[in-house]
Amino acid sequence: MHNDQEQFSLFERLGMVAVLLLVAAIAQNVWHEAKASEVRTLTNAAGEYEALKKMYPEQSQILPPSMARMNASGAVNPHNAPIN
Repeated sequence: MHNDQEQFSLFERLGMVAVLLLVAAIAQNVWHEAKASEVRTLTNAAGEYEALKKMYPEQSQILPPSMARMNASGAVNPHNAPIN
């Protein structure tokens, strides 16, 4: 380095440290919010899956066998249709 180069003052250094700490605090808050949102999403999805898993066996027992092979639009589900 050359001796004629100016260095940053103490005030400028403290300002940079403050800016970096502020950015780190915001990033940490965003990270925690994203993780909390992910947990809520997974919890809701697990609850809906359990509810649907419990609901479908009851519906298939109530419906007549001919309708149990149809989907919501009334079309025959090829995976459940009998092979002729």
